[in-house]
Amino acid sequence: MKKLKENQDIIEFIIISITIMVIYGINTSYFSFNIIPTAIAIIFMILNILRFMKKNIFNIIIDMLVKYRYLLYLIIFIFCISLKLHGSSIPVYSEFFQNKNHEEKTILYGDFRWIRSDEFEVLTPYYINQTYNKFNKINHYMSISGQNMIIGYNAPVKDLTLLFKPLNLGYIFLGKEYGLSWYWCMKQILLFAFAFEIFYFLTKKNKVLSILGSFMIAYGPSTQWWFAPHMPDVILWSMGLLVGTYHLISNEKMWIRNMLVFILACIITEFVIALFPSFQIGLGIFMAIILLALIMRDRIKIFQDKSQIIRYLLVLILTTLFVFYFLYNNLDALLASMNTVYPGSRVSLGGDSKILDLLTDLTTIFLSYKSKIPYSNLSEISTYFHFGLFFYFLSPVLIKKLKKEKNRNYIIGIAFVIIMTVYGSFMLLGFPKWLAKITLFSYINRMKMILGIISVFFTIWSIYIMLNLKEKINTKYYLCCTFIYCLIYFLTISKEQLSYLPFYAYILEIILFAIILLGFHYNMKKMSLSLMLGVIMFASIAINPVVRGISDIENHPSATFIQKKSVEDKSSYWIGYDSPIYQSYILANGGKALNAVNFYPDWKKWKIIDEQGKYKDVYNRYAHITIKFSEDDKVHIESPLPDAVKVELPLSKLVDLKVKYLLSRNEIEKENDNYKLSKIYQDSDCIIYEIINKNDN
Repeated sequence: MKKLKENQDIIEFIIISITIMVIYGINTSYFSFNIIPTAIAIIFMILNILRFMKKNIFNIIIDMLVKYRYLLYLIIFIFCISLKLHGSSIPVYSEFFQNKNHEEKTILYGDFRWIRSDEFEVLTPYYINQTYNKFNKINHYMSISGQNMIIGYNAPVKDLTLLFKPLNLGYIFLGKEYGLSWYWCMKQILLFAFAFEIFYFLTKKNKVLSILGSFMIAYGPSTQWWFAPHMPDVILWSMGLLVGTYHLISNEKMWIRNMLVFILACIITEFVIALFPSFQIGLGIFMAIILLALIMRDRIKIFQDKSQIIRYLLVLILTTLFVFYFLYNNLDALLASMNTVYPGSRVSLGGDSKILDLLTDLTTIFLSYKSKIPYSNLSEISTYFHFGLFFYFLSPVLIKKLKKEKNRNYIIGIAFVIIMTVYGSFMLLGFPKWLAKITLFSYINRMKMILGIISVFFTIWSIYIMLNLKEKINTKYYLCCTFIYCLIYFLTISKEQLSYLPFYAYILEIILFAIILLGFHYNMKKMSLSLMLGVIMFASIAINPVVRGISDIENHPSATFIQKKSVEDKSSYWIGYDSPIYQSYILANGGKALNAVNFYPDWKKWKIIDEQGKYKDVYNRYAHITIKFSEDDKVHIESPLPDAVKVELPLSKLVDLKVKYLLSRNEIEKENDNYKLSKIYQDSDCIIYEIINKNDN
């Protein structure tokens, strides 16, 4: 042990260097050589060398990064926007439509993700289509009745609500291509920035831990796999709510407090209208409790002077006005969405989770590299990287020592323990219906992901406390907790997991986690922190691709044809016939795709299709809609999945719906006494048909 301490810096330097090279080597072998991971590897290697050789220089660099972080955020944002960079999986369209007007490399690094269909099939086409809709609130491009685009994935709309949606400003002022880049880059930067500020509060300005924690949230596997549309938005604005409120209460600069009145009202409103209660409630409660604990820990007087009372009242008044404006102008669409069979009628009582759901799923860090998982999908199985359960075991000792040292951080510890106990109990044991209703937990069906985020905050806070205790934790107790924690991991390895990775891979992961935890106890924190950062970078850097522009959607002869035909014939509707991606493709190129996703039922459309309302409960839902011709010329409607509707109908119904064009990959022969399908475009990718009236000369 003595020799270990004497050579600690050398050992840490070697382990960190090996970690960087291993991560870079695996990444390069999977994605081939690329300048982006190469540059990142070089930067981290240089920082490691500086830390080893010139510790003061390393500390100066960290101090400079933190001091000028806002300027750095702005520079990175402008740089990425200027190159039109984003992480959308729209290169999927180049897989479907390979016939191109000109060759162009759009993926600069990584690969598109089929599992992110709600992004490349819904959100991105919705946002791009709004440029054709001139950013009006009601959009008839995917609906006869019209869809409210403020409710529909919070798409860009020229409306007062734009004040609460800075992510959408790029579409309004810079157009669809730069707008997509603006959306992705601003969201990523703000996730990192808000997370950093919270960790900065929690750790009392520990720069290294705050940077690490920011990576664990902003680049956490679950954040990246679910990056668009809903959940990271809720994470972003819930963190913004805590940061803004804490600064409004505690910041010593008057001008900042005054500015925050309007900004905080906008953030609160955006959080409220994010319209994802299954995530909002759990995170909102957590952020509120942690804010209260921070105020108590730091002994901040909420009412420092009379001007503070005025600021709080102004925030309340502005927020009330903003929310009232939103509800008054969108209540009908909001109620239509809430009254759907799916997702409106979902009720959760918990009790459907396993111990594994309290941990980092051992498959998580490999999901970017081995994408086919037999028993689930990549997004659902992904978790955050944390040691929440370990520090939960350790928390009685940490809190006891903090109280003994008269360190008011014990208040934060108690808050975390209460939250994790309640949330964990809901996951594992469930709540009675009355309790779930009272606590609003009945709306929460994403508790695993919520608890993962909380566990990340708890992990970084616990590391900060552990490293700053005056009296070291008893070695036997620490080793016992480490052993139990690793044993739980070992016992939760399932047959399903073994169908994805070999047994030894999970054992190596457990050993790695043990090394990280032991490193903190045996004064090798730099190694442990570096290994944690390495795990995050390895797990998340390649989840979303680095893509330039939107030519994957527009750089095709069929796209050009759709754009031209849609300008010539603005009143007629289109149908994507064989695959949901076709209607998204039509929508993104300015066509009126009648079977594009509807957030709530288009009753005018369904009244024409289902005149008697026989299938009302089937299509009263958020729905991906597929349409095909029926063999018996009758209407058949079913819901094969909670968010999908399959329709079979006769050709005459399409005529009644004012559908004139069909896009298909296959040959279709369909006609009746009055109408028939006629090819008007064909290439190696698709065929476009027009419905022709036989009686027209």
